[in-house]
Amino acid sequence: KMFVRGRMGPSEDTKLVEAINTGRSNPRIVRQVGAHTLPDSVSATVDSAEVLDQADLVLHCVAVQGSYQYLEGLAGELRGFKGPFVSCSKGLHAVKTLPLYGATMVDVIHQATGGAVSADQLCVLTGPSFARGMLQNDHTAVIAASEGGVAARAARDCLVSDTFRVDVSDDVVGAAYGGAFKNVLGVCSGLLEYASANTKAAITCEVWRELVKLAGACGANMDTLMGPAGLGDVLLSVSDKAGSSRNVTFGQRLAEGDQNVALGKGLAHIERAIDENNHGSVEGIIGELPVVEGFFTIRTLSELGKQKGVEVPTLHMLSDVVSRTITVHEMVQAFFAVK
Repeated sequence: KMFVRGRMGPSEDTKLVEAINTGRSNPRIVRQVGAHTLPDSVSATVDSAEVLDQADLVLHCVAVQGSYQYLEGLAGELRGFKGPFVSCSKGLHAVKTLPLYGATMVDVIHQATGGAVSADQLCVLTGPSFARGMLQNDHTAVIAASEGGVAARAARDCLVSDTFRVDVSDDVVGAAYGGAFKNVLGVCSGLLEYASANTKAAITCEVWRELVKLAGACGANMDTLMGPAGLGDVLLSVSDKAGSSRNVTFGQRLAEGDQNVALGKGLAHIERAIDENNHGSVEGIIGELPVVEGFFTIRTLSELGKQKGVEVPTLHMLSDVVSRTITVHEMVQAFFAVK
């Protein structure tokens, strides 16, 4: 059962539910995943009780930057749900005017719901899994991680199939950061689309090394980062040739000089609107922007590196590029100027 709320308001939500239930596809994702037909077993509703009363688990698929306030509005309705609450959102919370700047989705969910979703319910689902491929029933392997592994095993039992493999881990930190890292490497790959293969490999590899070092300083297990959560997700993003990765596309267009995709102005717009609305709903604002988590993740991880005292100079340069304070060419020159 698919629960629909937010973004464009109740009337538009109802229209979307009707489109999904009668047309058997989600018109809001056609641009990203192409024409598709949803299984007959999938239906949509605007009634949260209808979903939660029947649910064995909840899959949270809201973009990271809109999640905090979205979940604040659902906290009361979630108090009676005791099954696994699975985050499918990859990235770090980057809106400075809200609490938990730089937090992973596990902390965002727990805090935004006021503890309605407990720590032992929380699970991170991550790994190389483009939506387009999953709708085509491609063989896909991901990782489910939770404290102690209980919620992760329960999630696996609900989700596993002949074409969908789910490994279980208790390394929640590693899974959360690993999922966020693919956003960074996707943008980096797109930015270097027009560089030579040698140059692209050199810089991408160094960014990955710095990210792994930073994750280790935050408590991540290195073995987790070398599996589906981390390296697997990164390999999928950087090898994308079909336009499935919004992060890669964002990097490519930024390298081409398309200022419309540079979200620095967008982030300021989000934060200003939150201030003006006294922390009111951000969903409609987020909905106006392309969901490019890499932009937010790069800048947040760059600041986290400074806070942790971890040297990540290439990541800092990447942050400067997406913030448009230096060009891709200047980043490449600076990278190879290091002796």
